Amino acid sequence: MFFTFGCLAQDQSRVEVKGNITAPSGFDAEGITIYNQTSNRGAVSSEKGDFLLKMKSGDSLVFSAIQFRELKIRVGQEVIDSRILSVEISEVVNELPEIVIRPHDLSGNIEDDLKNIETAPIDPSAFSYKNLKNTDVVPDDLNSPGNAAMHNNQQLTNGLNIKNVVGLIGKSLFPKKKSENNTALVRIDRELRARYSVDFFNVTLGIREEQINDFISFAEENGLQPELLKKDKEMDLLQLLIVQSERFREQE
Repeated sequence: MFFTFGCLAQDQSRVEVKGNITAPSGFDAEGITIYNQTSNRGAVSSEKGDFLLKMKSGDSLVFSAIQFRELKIRVGQEVIDSRILSVEISEVVNELPEIVIRPHDLSGNIEDDLKNIETAPIDPSAFSYKNLKNTDVVPDDLNSPGNAAMHNNQQLTNGLNIKNVVGLIGKSLFPKKKSENNTALVRIDRELRARYSVDFFNVTLGIREEQINDFISFAEENGLQPELLKKDKEMDLLQLLIVQSERFREQE
């Protein structure tokens, strides 16, 4: 209870700041993630680069997107007084690793180069069935191909893995209780509403207030798991909410 009260008190000390992001010429400022590392709250920029986010003096903000260089700033008191924040981001410059070309006495002509390659004569009798049968071969990752369908080094017995079959039958006869899914959904709904304001759903995600419940349920059915509520998963959570909000609006 004390921890919850402390978090609410800290959040109330922050004010909502209207921000705007300027992108380089030829780039859109939409979809840029703004993350307050101090309060563990975030937002995503609109088509015009606008966003709303609560902050206070001294908070650390991170602006990130795939096509732009990550920008970190510390909020000053002048931003809190004016409640306006303007930032300019720059394009990411991809630097290719250095490539070293070494000479190998190759001319570029395939026929000539093949003639210059040293070869050794092979005795065909060495590869007879009798010799191969008596050869000791130690299984490794090269001569023992793995089966992508098998997990935890499980092997098939006469073409059938009894353990897996029994497991599949058990899952079909005893499906996951619906109450467990409802518990996860309630937790996700409570956490998202505590973390993001109604304006975030309306302005950033384009979800009307009366649609928030249906949208959270839709996102949970399409990949929004409780693991994404962790602090170190904030960026992944925001990206998923953006993608699922677009899909949710398309089905209307």
